[in-house]
Amino acid sequence: MTIPDFVYNSKLTSRPDTLYRPSPADVFRRRAASLGIDINKALNTHCIETADFISFLKGEKDVDLNLANQLELLTNISVKSWLYFQEKYDLSLK
Repeated sequence: MTIPDFVYNSKLTSRPDTLYRPSPADVFRRRAASLGIDINKALNTHCIETADFISFLKGEKDVDLNLANQLELLTNISVKSWLYFQEKYDLSLK
């Protein structure tokens, strides 16, 4: 696979700090809705720790490496991205 020229020629952009930063749980809910993921079915299928996952959805638990691995299986969003979402969300709260 080759990378198109426009990728190399595009300008770097940044996200203004004043924009709303969604929590990782918000990102998950949107992704699950767009993919048609049934959360209850996902809990049973992918061996996600139920208590941790419910705490995550309520905003009571941050994304750690273990949870990021589980979320990657469900959403096809990389572990690195989930950890990035958490980091940026935490920084937005300060």
